[in-house]
Amino acid sequence: MNYPKAIAHKGPVGYGATLPQIFSVEGLGDCLVKFAQSDHGPKALANELIGFQVADVLGLEHPECGVVEIEAEVLPDDGKLEVTSPSGDRFTFLPGLAFYSRWLPSAQHPTPDDLNTLELANPRMLAGVVVLDLLLGNWDRTAANPNLLLERRGQRRLVVIDLGLAFGGGLWELGNLRDTSFPPLYDPLPYGEDLDRLLRTVNPATDFSSYLGKMSELSRPRLESIVGTIPLEWGISSREREALVDYVCTKARNLPAYLEQRLQKQEWWR
Repeated sequence: MNYPKAIAHKGPVGYGATLPQIFSVEGLGDCLVKFAQSDHGPKALANELIGFQVADVLGLEHPECGVVEIEAEVLPDDGKLEVTSPSGDRFTFLPGLAFYSRWLPSAQHPTPDDLNTLELANPRMLAGVVVLDLLLGNWDRTAANPNLLLERRGQRRLVVIDLGLAFGGGLWELGNLRDTSFPPLYDPLPYGEDLDRLLRTVNPATDFSSYLGKMSELSRPRLESIVGTIPLEWGISSREREALVDYVCTKARNLPAYLEQRLQKQEWWR
């Protein structure tokens, strides 16, 4: 398969556990790039690739993303890229296939006031993000870093980013994928920090229905096609690929009934 190629390294993003970098990519401009050699490993890249294709099925907006080819010639340290984490850990990023998403320089994290007061092109999308997180077992959102962006050019719109910790994180094993349960109905959704002010902006009577209506589109053949886009180079075995399909397929089948019960609570996220 032919993938777009990086043509220049622009520098580090400056934040993010996977130590993402900015590259200029042919035909795409500046892109955020994540490497398989970060401490989250190649499964985090597979999580992103699967997660954003599931987001497409739901109709959620996100930066253009996919697989990018990184050749040795664009890496500044003799054909590799030496990086150091804020804690002092050193990593060597190597040529090969990585994950990219288009860089959105004008986007910022939304605040509850943004969601309440601005005219948004996609005001119901936060409900879709909750549906996505329930499908993927992705709880990497906090009030300080909701892994959402507000694109402020033109009509303001929410975009979802960073699904690397889906399926419980980048170091999942087959056993993790056998657990297709949802959070207990009377427990809070297990986000990392209090998201009440953001989640209060969701109207449960109207905002979830269009996303739940998409569950039937997450058929086994569709999911097999999505999982089939994971490059062999990332080392995801055939058993793991089958388990990923089973995981999302099972959750998509069971999610509407679960969420119907959860939404009977006034504060459905708690």
